[in-house]
Amino acid sequence: MKKKGIIVSLVLSILCMIFTAAPVSAAGSFKVEMSKLNRNSCVISWDKQSGADRYRVYIQDGAGTTPWTLYTIDTTGKVKVRNLKPGVAYNLKVRALKKEGRKLNLVCESEILSFTTPAASNVNSPYPDPADYGYTVRKSSDHPNADYFGHCLASSYDKATDMAFAYHKALRERGYKLESAGKDAKEGITISTYSLIKNGVVVGTLTDTYEMRGAQTYVSVLVESVSATAAAVTTPAETTVVE
Repeated sequence: MKKKGIIVSLVLSILCMIFTAAPVSAAGSFKVEMSKLNRNSCVISWDKQSGADRYRVYIQDGAGTTPWTLYTIDTTGKVKVRNLKPGVAYNLKVRALKKEGRKLNLVCESEILSFTTPAASNVNSPYPDPADYGYTVRKSSDHPNADYFGHCLASSYDKATDMAFAYHKALRERGYKLESAGKDAKEGITISTYSLIKNGVVVGTLTDTYEMRGAQTYVSVLVESVSATAAAVTTPAETTVVE
């Protein structure tokens, strides 16, 4: 009888542990949303999960051939994923965790978010891609042969100029000198044009356009290469004065 009582006690203890343990949700119990995807980064967000106090974000290649790698640990439910490569497929997932003592216990795991970053806008262009600086890049109907045409509706004029100056800095870091070639302002629109000079030769033009639209500012950037002939014309030649 004593042995039977011990067995019954063990069974009851095991059942008690099973039914009083903290529940763990199955994988894929919540979704991860994506926004602001560009060539090199994206923003992901998710709803905070009941019982969790921190989240681990994992990343792997889109084919699933590499192991999941821990990207970051977060407590806010929103993360900017950086240092992505253009035109590459990725998988992301989030694990919701709860710290208990020295242990991190799994509460639940998100569905896998699969995506592909946009490819480079113009792989043959020597200039930086405006998409890396917040612009939306597309073809310009007025300048079909332009290297890049990028535009954005910024929340303020300061934000718009910050974008433009960041792109100017990127050009300078590639060895281009920006020389003002004119500025025109009328009816809430400002157009600034620059010559792009490298090794003493004008190799292209840059045009920044700002247009006030209420509290917001539309900003665009147009980058065009010039031929050797055009560059020669742009560079002032010596003038012979006939008396």
